[in-house]
Amino acid sequence: AAPHGDLFDLQGKPLVRLEATSTRQAEYAFAFTGRDDAGHLLPPGVYLYSIDLGAYSGQDTALHSLSIAY
Repeated sequence: AAPHGDLFDLQGKPLVRLEATSTRQAEYAFAFTGRDDAGHLLPPGVYLYSIDLGAYSGQDTALHSLSIAY
């Protein structure tokens, strides 16, 4: 499966699905515009993001926090 990322609010509500683009062999990038999937600008605050690396075995997800400020 292709790598992808998801952005959530602190209550766990999904806000954004990010698809990875391949930059080089085995390297991927995610682009985030500051907008949710509906196109609305997210307010400043703390969010959670999960990245699924699409690995076939082993640990392939990571969960971290992200702060948005304007």
